[in-house]
Amino acid sequence: MTWIHAMQNFAVTFGTVTLHLQEYQITGGCLLREQGTAEGDAAIAAVYPKGTRIAVKGKLAPPAAQFAQVAAALDAAVRSGATRTVWLGGLRCQGMRLIGYTLGLHDVAAEVTLVFCTQTALDTGDTP
Repeated sequence: MTWIHAMQNFAVTFGTVTLHLQEYQITGGCLLREQGTAEGDAAIAAVYPKGTRIAVKGKLAPPAAQFAQVAAALDAAVRSGATRTVWLGGLRCQGMRLIGYTLGLHDVAAEVTLVFCTQTALDTGDTP
């Protein structure tokens, strides 16, 4: 029996550098304000949505000069605070701000993780 593992490809561009990433994880949540009722029970009085965080992971192949370009492009993106639209398959993520990254050289390929945050609701808008 042969199993074929399909590779995902989520492209994210920073200046002249385009990363092709393979997996992602979405974290969303909200803050609740609870208040006591006249009967002594707890009731939710307000809900405040928090920003959605998305971590995208992948690997970079050689040449080694590319690692320096990617590191410089990611660092510039974090420092600029610029937002972008990122497509994860059919999921459109607008207003994405890069808030963190890791880039580590392991064996031949480098591993990269990008952490984005957005206040804009995710949707399944028209694909590019």
